[in-house]
Amino acid sequence: MKIAIIGTGNVGGALAMGWSKKGHQIFLGVRNPENFKGKELLSLPNITAYAVEVAVKQSDVVVISTPAKETLNVVKSLGDTTGKIIIDTMNMVQKEPSNLHSSTTEIILKHTQSKDVVKCFNT
Repeated sequence: MKIAIIGTGNVGGALAMGWSKKGHQIFLGVRNPENFKGKELLSLPNITAYAVEVAVKQSDVVVISTPAKETLNVVKSLGDTTGKIIIDTMNMVQKEPSNLHSSTTEIILKHTQSKDVVKCFNT
């Protein structure tokens, strides 16, 4: 499977590592493909790094594994997600007076073309 992973911290990095070892093709979506947290992941088989929109375009599935407070900025950087399944690994966004969304999944559905969002791997 071709999987874009946006976020290369603990969760995103662990998923990239595990899935690459199982033979999946992993496209890390990062701001700067030359310098990013988790760059050591590139030494593993089947893992490459691209700008976020390029990684998403090449994938069948998109995993978002970033801090919840960055959800809106991240989804705006994805580009066209039509027909893509998005896996949301982020923790819930707490509702504040200035926050009109109750969850990261709600933000993803509202601001992407994807209709299939799976919530998992969060606390």
